[in-house]
Amino acid sequence: MKKRVLLLLVMFWVTSFALAQEQHLEVGISGMVCKFCAHNVEKHLSKLDGIKQASVNLDKGVALIIMAPGKQANAEQIKKIITKAGFTPGDVRVVKSTQ
Repeated sequence: MKKRVLLLLVMFWVTSFALAQEQHLEVGISGMVCKFCAHNVEKHLSKLDGIKQASVNLDKGVALIIMAPGKQANAEQIKKIITKAGFTPGDVRVVKSTQ
């Protein structure tokens, strides 16, 4: 009985640990000229499964993306969404990964 409880606790801890990871990504975007452009990209990115938050800095031409805990980024999907919004994406890179 004690072994089962211990095993369940360990499994719960491992699962919680894996789900608690959060990735922060950065992707350059060219072609944006106004606040509406930035808002449009944010709106499109926020609809993508696994993205917890997306914010675009118009002055720097960069989108900062926070992935939901336990979700992994799909760089090609992110680039496709930005292209579909009418802009040119740069490379998607991980800037921070937390646990």
